[in-house]
Amino acid sequence: MSRKLTVLSIDGGGIRGIIPAVILAKIENDLRERSGDSHTTLADYFDLIAGTSIGGVLTCYYLLPPQEGQALHSRYTASEAVKIFEERGKEIFSRNSRKGWLKVRYKAHGREKIFEEIFGDARLNDLTNRCLITAYDLNTQEAIFFTHPKDREVNKNKRDFYLKDVAMATSAAPTYFPPVKLSVDNEAFVFIDGGVFANNPTLCALTEFYKLKTGIRQHFTTNDLIVVSIGTGEKNEREKEGEYDYEKLKNKGKIRWAEPVVDIMLSASERVVHTQVEALFPPQNDEAIKRHGILAPYSPIKGFYRRIDPYLTLGDDFVSDRMDDASPEHVRQLKSVAERYLESDKGKKEVKEITDKLLENNQLITPKRL
Repeated sequence: MSRKLTVLSIDGGGIRGIIPAVILAKIENDLRERSGDSHTTLADYFDLIAGTSIGGVLTCYYLLPPQEGQALHSRYTASEAVKIFEERGKEIFSRNSRKGWLKVRYKAHGREKIFEEIFGDARLNDLTNRCLITAYDLNTQEAIFFTHPKDREVNKNKRDFYLKDVAMATSAAPTYFPPVKLSVDNEAFVFIDGGVFANNPTLCALTEFYKLKTGIRQHFTTNDLIVVSIGTGEKNEREKEGEYDYEKLKNKGKIRWAEPVVDIMLSASERVVHTQVEALFPPQNDEAIKRHGILAPYSPIKGFYRRIDPYLTLGDDFVSDRMDDASPEHVRQLKSVAERYLESDKGKKEVKEITDKLLENNQLITPKRL
């Protein structure tokens, strides 16, 4: 049996990024305990990590190489990422003093300071493994994928950006933060959040693998893949009901559509990508069989795909889906959403399935890595 290629994909979602951060900290801790290697990190188990917006920031964080003499296989543990949301979320969402519908809500300074402290002068070339981080360039009006320079031959983006700049670019959400202007090799870029086209970057990550010609395998199918996709929480059906009422929206103008249209675009793309990726893999639960019809159980594909995206509820109470509410109470609630998922029967089962697959996979012969 040959080793499968592994992909981790992390959605965008602002402060709600604490949800995948908590879930991935649990997965990393379980991998560490079950493997008996106290120095292992997520980077040891995934051939490619993809992220959009806060997911892109976490991608850089998880793949940052260890410092000289550091025993840990990456600079930081996944658990340390959770602390950043808890302790410094308010710095990221630092209010713009110029209030009003015609101004962005938050200054860039808070993000700049934190990313400078975390990433320093590290570049894409320094990352321990392959990555795919999304952004959109307003100058060329094209989607941009920040990838490891090793893969330059198959990517338009051939520059070795600073990670702090990549983090700023992928998380420059329209209406929330100003665009990020960068000049590299005498070429100017104006970046905004990659969530405008791929808030769930799982399909982008799979496409990246199909494009690669070196370092991995030249020919493979989803039969050769283990894919783990983590969302930043979604509303349940009861909360969605009547949220965008026709009577309330039919006479809204451009300004009043600004906020709901961002939410609609992000959530819609997340669900569409999940449905499309799920259809490429064999049904792994009753819900998937129901969605994809009677032919699904007879799929010859043997790959593994798991999407985790807990409902934003605590008991009978809804938790706000605001991406920019970094108040201690909201951060605590979001963390509790992830923790309750992990404590649930469903969460325990899914996390065990993922760690089982990753541990089994890493015992097989490893293909050439970066």
